Amino acid sequence: MDYTVRIWNIETGKDEIILKHPDMVTSMSFSYNGKYLATVAKDKKLRVWDVRNNKIVSEGKAHDSPKNQRVVWLGADDRLATTGFSRLSDRQIGIWDAFNLEKGDLGGFYTVDQSAGILMPFYDDSNKILYLAGKGDGNIRYFEFNNDELFELSEYSSTQPQRGFCMAPKRTVNVHENEIMKAYKTVNDLCIEPISFICPRRSEVFQDDIYPNAASDQPALTAEEWFSGKDVDGPILFDFKSVYDNTKPTLVAYSTKNIKKEKEQEPEEPHKQVETPKAAEVKKVIEEKPTPVVMPAINNKSNIDDVLKKDNGVPKLLQKAVSLDAVNGAENPESDESKDVKDEEWEEVKKPVETSNKSNVSGRSSSASKTKQDDNQPGTIAATKVIEAPKKSNASTTVSSSNIVSTPKATNETPTTATTSSTSKSMGLKQSVDKLSSLVLHLESIIEGLTKSNLEKDDRLKALEDKVNELLDKK
Repeated sequence: MDYTVRIWNIETGKDEIILKHPDMVTSMSFSYNGKYLATVAKDKKLRVWDVRNNKIVSEGKAHDSPKNQRVVWLGADDRLATTGFSRLSDRQIGIWDAFNLEKGDLGGFYTVDQSAGILMPFYDDSNKILYLAGKGDGNIRYFEFNNDELFELSEYSSTQPQRGFCMAPKRTVNVHENEIMKAYKTVNDLCIEPISFICPRRSEVFQDDIYPNAASDQPALTAEEWFSGKDVDGPILFDFKSVYDNTKPTLVAYSTKNIKKEKEQEPEEPHKQVETPKAAEVKKVIEEKPTPVVMPAINNKSNIDDVLKKDNGVPKLLQKAVSLDAVNGAENPESDESKDVKDEEWEEVKKPVETSNKSNVSGRSSSASKTKQDDNQPGTIAATKVIEAPKKSNASTTVSSSNIVSTPKATNETPTTATTSSTSKSMGLKQSVDKLSSLVLHLESIIEGLTKSNLEKDDRLKALEDKVNELLDKK
């Protein structure tokens, strides 16, 4: 309430740093290395501070509405996510470049819905998933963050609204049950309910793609070291494999140099895939495929006919060309008949695609509302299951009714998954268009009602005037 953010040294009991703001601060979030702090205040400004130098690094306008906004730093990236409201009370998500806030949000705001409850953002850096818990409702939405874009995964729904929500430390998840996130929410301000997010996999081995190294309980710096200006790249990490093997966790210091080396080595050392029997057969067929015939260099033009007669590949190429010409001729857009046929075929193809879109969306909505009671832990709710991030997956995913549709970043998904995911990818634009359309229809209905009321008012006034004139005539 005093428009400040204060950093306390709890060992000495003194507020060492005071960051002054022009209005009340509603949310803040530290960067991954603890050097910077992002804040958002009632003045609708988003700021990034160099905390120990008490200096604003970047500042820009956030959401339009003066309602409370929230901010979260997206892991080790220099990106921020904010939640707020538009002027029309639409709940929005914004993605920002932390050190270029003056340029505005990246790619426009994502419209979630229209409600009065504040969206509380929480980010899981291990799986690049942003969770949004609605204050005052029972919904928890989650999105994958990739290449400065958000892709809708699914939604956990409950009839019990939450007023508070928090994520447990990553080291508390159950690795053997493929639990990727554990959270707690308040229920009617009477009790705290645990929520478990499970990745729907069946495997007897350690899942290293969904369990990378995560922050441990060991501090990377002491309070004195941090206040003195010492920097680190990130927190002390621990190896999840040791947790899976029930051995002593191995601690690793986070380093940006190691990340850069891994990115440089990625093109030279591609990711090794586990070959299934079918993959081995395909590979064998590819290896046994004969190499194409290379035509020899011909200096004398008179010898071209002789070389073509001797080459057996030429007739095959001619046959392919003839067959392609026949196919292309049947679909020649310059022909009116072929154009009509093509339009009819397009109408026939378009109908099942639209049907599949509707079925997929309805299936996803129904899956988002399903919850699962844990047999081993009474009272623990398993949220709608989350699949692995598509950029880490090398095989197409079969989506069941209880799973979340994988995001459209995967390049080798099945056609059904890709069709459903395209709806998620265009979430911001499509929802904005839908919202504008609904607003236009609503305004038209209001105008129609006002016009009708105006006509009725005129009729009543006319009747009243006639009555007055009648009384005057009697007098």
